[in-house]
Amino acid sequence: MLGLDARREIWGQRPIDAGCLSKRNGYEWWQRPGAPRTMSIFVHNSHDDGDMWRNLPWYVRPQLRHYWGEPQEPLHPGAVELILDLIFVGTAFRVGVVMKAAVYSCTPSDPYDLTAHYPNGTSGRMLADLGDGPKCVGMSLGLLHALAPFMCMYMLWTVEREHKAAYSAVSKLHYALSLICALMLVLSSMSIETVASYRGVPGEPHLAICLGLLIADLLLWMAQLAEVGFTSPHEAPRRQSSVLFLLAMQVLAIWVCAWLVIVTAPHDDVNAHAVRCDIGVALMWLGSLRWTWTTFIRPLRPLLLPGPHLIIEKTFVVSNMGFQFHRNNEFMFLMLGETVLQIVVATSMRAGEDIDTSTGNLAYTKLAAAASFGLAVEMMYCFRSMVTHQIAFYQGNNKKMAAEREEEKRLLEEFEETQQVSRASTQRSATKLERQIEVSNQLSERHARTASYAANAQQLLLRAKVWTGVQQTMWQIMAVAIMLVGVGVKLTIYAPVADAHAHFARPLRLMVGVSIAVIFALQLLYATVIRRRQHYRHPLKLIVTQPQHCAVVLAQILALLAQILTPLLPLVPLLMVTVHTAIGLVQCILLHYHEYRFKVTGPEVHPLTGVPYALESLRVKASKRRLTARGQLNLDRVIRIQAVGRRAIARRSVNTLKDERRSSTMTADQVAVADRLAAAEQASMKDREADQARERAAAQAAANQRAAVRISEPNNEIIS
Repeated sequence: MLGLDARREIWGQRPIDAGCLSKRNGYEWWQRPGAPRTMSIFVHNSHDDGDMWRNLPWYVRPQLRHYWGEPQEPLHPGAVELILDLIFVGTAFRVGVVMKAAVYSCTPSDPYDLTAHYPNGTSGRMLADLGDGPKCVGMSLGLLHALAPFMCMYMLWTVEREHKAAYSAVSKLHYALSLICALMLVLSSMSIETVASYRGVPGEPHLAICLGLLIADLLLWMAQLAEVGFTSPHEAPRRQSSVLFLLAMQVLAIWVCAWLVIVTAPHDDVNAHAVRCDIGVALMWLGSLRWTWTTFIRPLRPLLLPGPHLIIEKTFVVSNMGFQFHRNNEFMFLMLGETVLQIVVATSMRAGEDIDTSTGNLAYTKLAAAASFGLAVEMMYCFRSMVTHQIAFYQGNNKKMAAEREEEKRLLEEFEETQQVSRASTQRSATKLERQIEVSNQLSERHARTASYAANAQQLLLRAKVWTGVQQTMWQIMAVAIMLVGVGVKLTIYAPVADAHAHFARPLRLMVGVSIAVIFALQLLYATVIRRRQHYRHPLKLIVTQPQHCAVVLAQILALLAQILTPLLPLVPLLMVTVHTAIGLVQCILLHYHEYRFKVTGPEVHPLTGVPYALESLRVKASKRRLTARGQLNLDRVIRIQAVGRRAIARRSVNTLKDERRSSTMTADQVAVADRLAAAEQASMKDREADQARERAAAQAAANQRAAVRISEPNNEIIS
């Protein structure tokens, strides 16, 4: 039931292979079918490439973008992806409207006393017809209802991002599906209404419509996951898509229950209707959190639970991490753009309210807008430091893998070229022979280094996936925090000098202060725990050796505490935002000192430094399996290269001795001694060749035996 049994294919560590339509004609994990891929296949939907409907085929089966260990080509979001991202600007704006009605444009009351919201059993749908208007529901219920649709939509956005980072599906059918999914999110965002309308108006359909459209979007993505799970010729996409499809079924079940709870709410009991709406919204949260948690622990469970487990090449698909990092960066800028949008339109949104248009109040409004804009710039500097490192780390590893592959290819081509020249020439020069030996030694060192990482490659890559999941969760939390800061600064501009003890003052201070503290705390957590955690394993030693850096970290922690405690002070909104802007400026200065001026250094190596070499070991392992399957790998190629070099040196020494005997004036005894030495050298060379032939035959027999075992027992290719 909990999926902790490794022997269960549906719920356990051995995910089901549902490729009933393609398993017979499929490929093994080490096979690379088809011709070499061109750049046009990898660079799908680039910024300068328009997706023209007339240029697309009607249907193309989704293809893998990358194989394990291969360098990744650049991939940029296209027009459809950018349109999808822009939808969240409107969604964030709707969240701001909901929070405004929940804590600002309302009358204080008990949020669970629905008779105060709608006296005399009023069931009208227009809030303007309810006399004094709805009562405040509080920040907790406001966040619960306002963020539930956003979290569900963000979950669907992550499904889209992961799918397009792993597979290339360029066809009219998939293009139309992407547009329909985007349309579902647009219509769902339009149905986001205030909390009072959900909880206090029996029969209000907006919440049910919003969730129903999200369910329809999820069904479309389940169809695309099933397409890969049933039709992909590769084993890893089938297993991964099957796992995600089963997980989507769980989320679907939770959301359908939430929809049924909402639509079956009684219309004659306002309090019961409100409780039903709260339960439905909580189930919406549960579905999105279920997806996030399960995708996070999926690579973690093979590391914690006892095996045997399938190898990573059979259970996980390689994603284009550059594409994901760029999408995260664009999403953060969209949330930041929503904050700037809230600043710009704040005064126009108060058109129907009683506004003080005096010069003094106008000056306070402009000062609040200026302080809010400074806060937006500080948030940008904070998350950009994280994005820059992620992209630089990815590009560095990708270039290292590409350089390793090109270097090995160059060495093999150089050796083959020297071999062909040596065979064509009648006399081998010592320089060419020495170069052959040098190249063979370099290849031997490279293969030995790759073999040293092969034993821990599976565990290392699983750990890397776990930390990638941690970072993706951090980005989700940061996106929500930036959005809430935008909502808070808009409410601040509404009433910059409002009473510090007003009903909305404390929720406003908590919303802005806690959100800003979360943003800078995530950045500090990323810098210390993810980016350079190897230097913080011995804090006492670090304090002694690098006291300046430790002082900067301590100052950052104190600034975080100041940001958390500031909402407790009875400050007017303008002063509150100004204080947070000043503390944010201090945080940015400390961040600069943390990253550049007093950067932590040391001989310690990051635990994920070996990821490029682990990926290289997977590439070499797959290459050897392909050679073994074709019968072209008797012994390791480097051993053959070294053997060829030794034989060439031996023949050169015999030929040199014969030439010296012919060209010199040696006595008969000297000639006899030279002949005996040459004969002994030739006999020794033949013995060595015979020994090497026996070794090659034994290795070939062992390889054939291992291949037979793999064919008869395919599940033996596992890691313990």
